[in-house]
Amino acid sequence: MDFISSTDLAEALVDKGLCVSLVNGYFKPLDSGGRFEGQFFNPFDKELSSAAYCFTPSDLLACSFLGAPIEARGVYEILVRRPEYYNEFLHEFDVDERFVDRPPSEWAKKKGYPGRDLYRSLTEIPGIGPTRATKLMARKRPGLFPIVDTKVRAVTVRGTRPYWAPLSEWLSADNFSWHKRLDSVLESSTVAGSITTIRAFDVIAWLVGSGKNKLAERDSVWVERSV
Repeated sequence: MDFISSTDLAEALVDKGLCVSLVNGYFKPLDSGGRFEGQFFNPFDKELSSAAYCFTPSDLLACSFLGAPIEARGVYEILVRRPEYYNEFLHEFDVDERFVDRPPSEWAKKKGYPGRDLYRSLTEIPGIGPTRATKLMARKRPGLFPIVDTKVRAVTVRGTRPYWAPLSEWLSADNFSWHKRLDSVLESSTVAGSITTIRAFDVIAWLVGSGKNKLAERDSVWVERSV
């Protein structure tokens, strides 16, 4: 099964210039006419590293920038009722771990795949499903956990089938050719060093899946005008 299910996304991914434009357009500053609040998801807390092993109000608020606000029950469970329980799972992973450094066989495990216990604990909270859970996980370990989003699934692995394992296979195939291509896209963008490679892919796939890729492409001209 091919990981990429959309012709539009497949065509976009082979065009480095277009991918760079999509990333730049997504991260066009709101003060300069940008339209995507999701640009604040990762850099919202400037001292993120100091809270690497605990969930904070900033982490929960950051999910709102991706259209997935954490409701009151979730806030209560994570920050008030059982913070130590949820925070303990974060100690299983280093801050700088990368998704691509784990082999596909690890992500394909039905039990024991990376982040399984944290994921299951978060999705047991009323109001937190796969999307909100993986956004919280991506907020704390942005290089390790990809976001599972309906818009991204619409152009990749559809339905409720596993997402991380096929993504891992796709990124690592042919000597990591797609991961290297995405690395190159990120390095050529305005947010090099500010987001991770899997976040760059998420942005590109989400834009295509939501039909907002043309808007982002047009917004990318701000980079040329600011040079």
